[in-house]
Formats: sequence, C-alpha cells, structure tokens
Amino acid sequence: MLKQYLKQRPVPVETVPHVVTLGSPLQGASIAMKIQEIGFGAMLGNSPEHGLNAHSDKWEAPQKLGSLAGTTPLGFSLFDRRYQ
Repeated sequence: MLKQYLKQRPVPVETVPHVVTLGSPLQGASIAMKIQEIGFGAMLGNSPEHGLNAHSDKWEAPQKLGSLAGTTPLGFSLFDRRYQ
C-alpha cells in the first residue's frame, strides 16, 4: 500500500528522504496464500490485492527504503507444525 500511495501522491525526497517499515511484507506474505488455501481467505479482506500476496514488485520511489524485521519465527506458523 505504501508503494501505491507514494506512486499516486509523490512526496519530494527533500521532505521525506527515507521510508522505514516495521516488519512489513514488502514482497508479500507467504502466510496469505496458506490462509486462503485452508478456506479462511475472507478474514484477509482485500489485503491480498493490495500487496499481501507474494509478488516481485520493485521499490521505485526516490526515497531510500529500510525495513526492520526480526529472525525469530513468531506468528501463525507457531500453531501449525507443517511450517516448522
């Protein structure tokens, strides 16, 4: 969504030189497909169409991109042994 926002409403680099995300799925989230496969896709709403499905989009905004994400496997996969 952030990529779409900056594409539709360009912000000068002088005003916003950097974009930093906190654990955002910048290339989609594999869990979205798994949720859809087990029949719970409705709980995702329209988020798969707005970047949650896996994709290979490139960051094209002029701002430098950073992402803070951990390596601890916290999340849905903790509850499903197939993903461990």
